[in-house]
Amino acid sequence: MPTTHRDKEPPRVSPLALDDVETTLSDRATRHVKRLMAAFLSPTGLTVLLGALTFLSLSFILGFDYLAVEKTVDSGVSKRTFFAPYALEVLDQAETRRQQEAAQLNVEATPVLMPRQTFDRRILENKRSLLEQLGRIRANGRLKTLASKRQAFDGIAQLAENPEDDVIFNGLFYQRLSDDDWYQLTMSIDYTIDRLLKSGISRDAYFQDRDTLITRAMPPSAKRSHAQIVRRLVWSMIMPTIVVDDQEMARLRREAADHVSPVMHRFAKGERIVAKGDRLTPAQEAALEKIGKSVKGVNWPGFLGVMLLCGMFTATIWTYMRQFNRSEFFRPGYGLLVMTMTTAFAVVYAMIQRWTMQSDAAASPYFFPLATYALTLAIFTHPRLGAFMTTLLVFLMALTLKTGMPTMIVLLIGSLVGIYTLTRKLNFCDRGQLMWAGLYISLTNLALILAVSLIFGTPNPSGWTSIASDAAWGLVGGFLSAALTIGILPFLESGFRLVSPYTLLELGNHDNPLLKRMQYEAPGTFHHSLMVASLSEAAAETIGANALLTRVGSLYHDIGKMKRPLFFIENQAYFGAENPHDKLTPRLSKMVITAHPRDSLEMARHHHLPDMLMDFMTEHHGTMLAGFFYNQACIQEGKENVSKSQFRYPGPKPQSRETAIVMMADACESAVRALKNPTVGQIEERIDKIVQARIDDGQFDNCPITFRDIQLVKETFVRVLRGIQHHRIEYQQTVIKELGKKLPETPLPQTPSDLTRGATLKAVPPPAPSPEDESGKTQQQA
Repeated sequence: MPTTHRDKEPPRVSPLALDDVETTLSDRATRHVKRLMAAFLSPTGLTVLLGALTFLSLSFILGFDYLAVEKTVDSGVSKRTFFAPYALEVLDQAETRRQQEAAQLNVEATPVLMPRQTFDRRILENKRSLLEQLGRIRANGRLKTLASKRQAFDGIAQLAENPEDDVIFNGLFYQRLSDDDWYQLTMSIDYTIDRLLKSGISRDAYFQDRDTLITRAMPPSAKRSHAQIVRRLVWSMIMPTIVVDDQEMARLRREAADHVSPVMHRFAKGERIVAKGDRLTPAQEAALEKIGKSVKGVNWPGFLGVMLLCGMFTATIWTYMRQFNRSEFFRPGYGLLVMTMTTAFAVVYAMIQRWTMQSDAAASPYFFPLATYALTLAIFTHPRLGAFMTTLLVFLMALTLKTGMPTMIVLLIGSLVGIYTLTRKLNFCDRGQLMWAGLYISLTNLALILAVSLIFGTPNPSGWTSIASDAAWGLVGGFLSAALTIGILPFLESGFRLVSPYTLLELGNHDNPLLKRMQYEAPGTFHHSLMVASLSEAAAETIGANALLTRVGSLYHDIGKMKRPLFFIENQAYFGAENPHDKLTPRLSKMVITAHPRDSLEMARHHHLPDMLMDFMTEHHGTMLAGFFYNQACIQEGKENVSKSQFRYPGPKPQSRETAIVMMADACESAVRALKNPTVGQIEERIDKIVQARIDDGQFDNCPITFRDIQLVKETFVRVLRGIQHHRIEYQQTVIKELGKKLPETPLPQTPSDLTRGATLKAVPPPAPSPEDESGKTQQQA
């Protein structure tokens, strides 16, 4: 019988196969974990992590007062003495409520009554109806039984249901009244009703003492035997005629309460809100709540609002850093700087505000050095970035700490003036310019404090003293900001491994020991670096890159050549040495030439140069091919036996516009200098060829430089090199030919200074002859 697929046994999986599956799953999980860790530890991941830490730290610092109710009160008693950090006013709810109640009582004094005509008509209708019924009953004769009495009085509910009305029945119907008595009785009822309607029946009199009210209205001439009957019949007819219109009175009471102006309790700046140990009044509670002190319990909604603002602040700052200048500052070093500075200044201002609120010291928040935050970020990043962050921080602290907005506006405008004063020139001159910025900040604070004080209140004699004190603190704050900026710059540079323009200026000084050493040990390389620096700086200014960083990076990009200076052709002519590459194989020569970026890096670390300069050393060649030695190796060993990857520089490729500019400037300067009396067309052709070769080789794939930038860089190179490579007129030779005289001999030095100057001049020989082979020159001189 043939077996079906149901009869077949399932395939058995060997233990080895299961192990392979588990190993595969484990490898996949490991790869995912490694990928996540790599993304987390990447520069972008670390920068995002720093943003999250900034959000958390700001939320805790700025929202602390919303959570720390136990620091403020204990069972309604203040645990500290608090002073108003700025002039404020709060609603005095108790006094406002008292005045509203008084206004409502005034309304009650003149109540609004409903129209009496309606009630009068109803009373008259009751009288007519009752007398008609009584007349009909009287006309039918006496009623002998209680049942017949009830039936006769079926339409008179109040009389029919009241057992006490037997007197009326007995007087009216069991004993037949004469017509004269009936007339007397009805006249008494009419008289009583008329008097009651004229005087009015109030609600209180109707419900509290109706019998007395009716007795007083009865006619004096009424028979005593009829009095009880009249009183009882009128009692069943009447109702209150003086009735207050409750709806209208409620409306009037609401209007009266609404027209009461809120009673505001004002606290002057520096005035004590509450003393330690005092029980808080509603106005004091409101004042403490307004300045950010929680007194009614943990303010969770307020804390959530602080977190929302801090999240928006951090997200905006980090997004702007990522978008600004092609993510130039979206790096862990800058992220750590922004996080540290923002957190530190938020802590300092919160402490200053708490101190001014809990002490009667004559201090003022105007001395807060907010400009230090603005100037520092402008120096390390960009003026626009510093101004943007400072503006957002001011509004964040003003909203979360509930501080005086005029104070924060004064500090903000002073900071912006400081940034403008410091950065109005393309490059910062020196650190002394910071003190000028401090002076302008102080003057700006002085003018703004006076303006704000005049706008928000007319000064009295004591007020002028407060204004003078605030102005003095504002002056101190401006100079304090500049001094703090100068003082913390070195610590920030070393702590975050960042470079300020002032450090770059110091490193770019030719008297720097490392550059002085290169002048003597590798003079050709030093001259080459100067030329590259001139080209790179001009190109960086053209495309809006960091020109100062580019110039200094160009000066140090080849310092590793000092380790073996004679292996580079630009130094051989200065010392009159032979070319050592003639005795080496192409592979050995390539190893020596391509090792100078690594040698530069080692020397930079030894001399503690900034990491930003090290990028120029390793990236100015990228992964370019050492073409001269590659061609020689192909000739000697055969092209099939030589790989291009073996003759490339170790890289990496340029990661920034500045290093890309230096890569192009380094190659173009060497190639154009090899030309003999070049024309403009030759210079343009040589530059186009060199730059295009690097584009085709993908050297600019990892940096944010555009083709538009590259075109501007090439045009700048042509313009600068035309000035450098211009034709010179041999003036001295012309004079010799015309006058037939010899050139004057150089006089011997007579003083030590002349001797030093002469030695310096002799140490720099004329430029080396240009090699004939362009590729060979480029590789040996690079």
